[in-house]
Amino acid sequence: ARATATPVAERPAAAPVTAEGRPVTDGEEAPRPAPRPLSDDANQALQGILRHQLETLATPVLRWEGDVWSGIFMALVIQVPAEAPRQGCSGGDQGEGGEDPGEEGTWRSELTVELAALGAVRVRLDLRGDDLSIDLNAGSEQVAEQLRADSPRLKSSLEGCGFEQIRLRVASDEGL
Repeated sequence: ARATATPVAERPAAAPVTAEGRPVTDGEEAPRPAPRPLSDDANQALQGILRHQLETLATPVLRWEGDVWSGIFMALVIQVPAEAPRQGCSGGDQGEGGEDPGEEGTWRSELTVELAALGAVRVRLDLRGDDLSIDLNAGSEQVAEQLRADSPRLKSSLEGCGFEQIRLRVASDEGL
């Protein structure tokens, strides 16, 4: 007599059982296997992701870096304004924590773009209502002079977009 083995594919699947050892009935959930411990590398990677998510919730900031066009690198950071209303402040012009109340509701953006003809140019924008503040920072004094020469045209274009007050400052990194 020869014994034959039943192929694995033809064997009936084992029915799930409860912790007490009885078969699971309709409406009951089968017990879940105990989770396996994570490796140290996986644990550290998850901690980094969790830390980043918590920081994003605490200080909402959008960051993006990449090529906007072929060969043109850009880094962009947008900081969402504080939306918490400050009611019952009795400090005159000062908000909670000694902050200037003008800071509330201000959108802040920083943009760095690297252009072949101009080099790195950093732009910081502060927008509060219809008031716009722009700081342009060029890598060389020569580029800063070009930006200063064209700043009246930029300011005129922005005024045409409805901004009531525009502050435009141009500087260079040269000599620092």
